[in-house]
Amino acid sequence: PTYYALDSSALISKLDSDFTVAVSDELSQEQLEELGWFLQMQGFSPQGRLFRRPSQGVIHLVEARLLRDAPPEAPRFTLEFGVCFPSLLAALARMQAFSHLARHVDKPNIQSCALRRSAADLQGPSRMLDWPLDPGADHAVVLTLLEQQALPWLEQASSLSALAGGQHLDDGLASRLMQALACLQLGWDNRALETCLNHADGRYPADLAAARQWAAELYNQLACALQPRPDGLLTP
Repeated sequence: PTYYALDSSALISKLDSDFTVAVSDELSQEQLEELGWFLQMQGFSPQGRLFRRPSQGVIHLVEARLLRDAPPEAPRFTLEFGVCFPSLLAALARMQAFSHLARHVDKPNIQSCALRRSAADLQGPSRMLDWPLDPGADHAVVLTLLEQQALPWLEQASSLSALAGGQHLDDGLASRLMQALACLQLGWDNRALETCLNHADGRYPADLAAARQWAAELYNQLACALQPRPDGLLTP
């Protein structure tokens, strides 16, 4: 990822490509009827092609996405899944460089999820990964994917330890920093500092001392963001 140094109160920034709403064609309610019915039975609330479900401090997301390379006369869709950690997203948004994330805390989109999987990730390349966008089509295989693989994965990925462990972590900078926040909240201070050092090594590959100083400053910023002062400032 591309990111830039700011003043010491913000430390980092990057191109505002993380957590922005993806532009895509909407799927009609009729086309999503069978999928939506199943997900609502599982506690999800629909908002267009996006479905959200709060669950013990996290938010599960399922997004139906049109394939842009499918021919117009035979549209197809696929599914993406994510777990958002609102408290950590809110903590990250307290940092000036990531203040734009605050709008996603209450109603996250799929890009707001630190942990994400696609139908391809869950099923493997040898299986069908997208389906015809036809209300009359048999979507039993989609419901089977949801019931047997997607929903269990969402439950397994809903803990701080799952985020701190880094498996299925989205590759964006904000997600990596939320991994460090999860480590801090669990008391895994050394793991959090190691995560910061991993970013610093790429930023200062030939200057170990500068990398360590930058990582320590980032670590302190994240710790302050997790437990801000009453006046809202992040500096100790």
